[in-house]
Amino acid sequence: MPQKRCLIIQHVEHEGPGRMGEALRSLGWEARTLRPYAGDAVPDAPPDDCAALVVLGGPMSVHDEGDHPFLADEKRLLAVAVAADFPTLGICLGAQLLALVAGARVYRGLKPEVGWLPVALTDKGENDPLVGPTLPVAFQPFHWHGDTFDLPRRAAHLAKSALYTRQAFRLGENVYALQFHLEVDAALLEQWRLHLPPGTPSADDTRLLAALEPPAARFFQRFLERTGAR
Repeated sequence: MPQKRCLIIQHVEHEGPGRMGEALRSLGWEARTLRPYAGDAVPDAPPDDCAALVVLGGPMSVHDEGDHPFLADEKRLLAVAVAADFPTLGICLGAQLLALVAGARVYRGLKPEVGWLPVALTDKGENDPLVGPTLPVAFQPFHWHGDTFDLPRRAAHLAKSALYTRQAFRLGENVYALQFHLEVDAALLEQWRLHLPPGTPSADDTRLLAALEPPAARFFQRFLERTGAR
């Protein structure tokens, strides 16, 4: 059986796949990482040799095409992926890009949401075939964003927080968007600390990373397993 491949789009050096990469390795998948900020070309459609697409976070806005022209290419790619219901996961900036190509408004929030903050599943989240069996009804992931989005039409609203009600959604059967960071692990968080706003709490990092590990591993593994079964 040929090895499964996942295409990962990374936007800055310090925001890698973290636990998503661990899930790929545990299942024997190959990760093909594109770094458009370093000159890698973004394809017009999901490559035939890839079974899933993951778009990571980044400090830029979805509207910053002038400074980051590759965002226009990513939007074209994601529009094709959404139209084809291609297995796709957008995280933070990736989620905002998915919301935008699905016709929703992406805009500056009232205040940044940064650090370990609670998230709760909606009723649709609890009954979702990916989110429901993998994530607790209430949990505490890491957040790092200042922008937010409206819920796209026909999207299933999966999760919310006290500050931002749109934290996760699904389009079709196979396209998922997470505003928060399930992928963060100890190594990734150590890199992020060099870039996070001063004063971001860190005293409970070890405990919260440990608590997030099992549901994050379940989520990423099930996402890939569902993808591989197509």
